[in-house]
Amino acid sequence: MFRLHRQRSREPSLEATPAAETIPTREPGPEELAIIADMMDWMLRPLPELTPNQQALFVRRFVENARVVDLQEETGRNAHALRTALYTISRRMRRMLDGQGVDAAEVADLLSLIDRSRGSG
Repeated sequence: MFRLHRQRSREPSLEATPAAETIPTREPGPEELAIIADMMDWMLRPLPELTPNQQALFVRRFVENARVVDLQEETGRNAHALRTALYTISRRMRRMLDGQGVDAAEVADLLSLIDRSRGSG
């Protein structure tokens, strides 16, 4: 027990380590936020082509990151009907974005940036 106590006291704490203060954050910088804003604007251009109900559901799920369970309560739809509607909306948006020359890699990049920005908040 004495050795264990001595070993622990020799280990530096992370708070006291100067390197801990220089660890970069995952928070996006101003340039990255500007890119996210531009890409979101570009990705949401086809939104007016959806019905008002589809627009509301798309925004709640894919922009505001609402949970499916919460959407079930808000819309009164069962899980299967809601997932079917979300699939239909996302497929329709993809087709419209394909017509604008957006490829899957660009969509994946945007989603990655958005995930990073959500993780920092």
